[in-house]
Amino acid sequence: MKKLTIIGIIFLLITGFNNSSFNKNIEEGKEAITNKEFIKAKDLFKKAVDKKSDDKEARALYKQSEILLEVIKLKEENNFQEAAQLCKNINNTDSEDHIIKLVAEEIENECNKYLNDSKEYEENLNERINEGKMLMNSGNYSKAKEIFNQIIKEIESIDVYYLQLDEVKNYLDICENK
Repeated sequence: MKKLTIIGIIFLLITGFNNSSFNKNIEEGKEAITNKEFIKAKDLFKKAVDKKSDDKEARALYKQSEILLEVIKLKEENNFQEAAQLCKNINNTDSEDHIIKLVAEEIENECNKYLNDSKEYEENLNERINEGKMLMNSGNYSKAKEIFNQIIKEIESIDVYYLQLDEVKNYLDICENK
């Protein structure tokens, strides 16, 4: 009977330690998210899942942290559309705690703002190119050259505008040869 009691006490101590360690990992993971230490958070949530693989919240936080790291990578690579879309996946992952969802929402808003600003800039850019073309077609080459030179200065170091850059350079060549 003594052996059974000792084994029971040891089991309770191990279980209690495991629960304590599990809770500590979850709390430290949340704190890491707050401190923008996303890799550390993912590792801590993974440890929690390893301790209690049947815990729905731990699995949800771990999955969200994995997706969040991918979102951050996409954003750093200027893949704003994909990053914003992945943020929706984080929000669709069922968890009681919204700490990662709030970070994802913030990043999604940043990505959408960038995309909207880019769209507006590109529309404005195309309007200015058309204005330069109209000036060129009406024979006002000096004013057209000013517009084209200004556009070239703005976009020559921005890779996504390579088509517009080639177009503007061609128009500038036409203006300079008139």
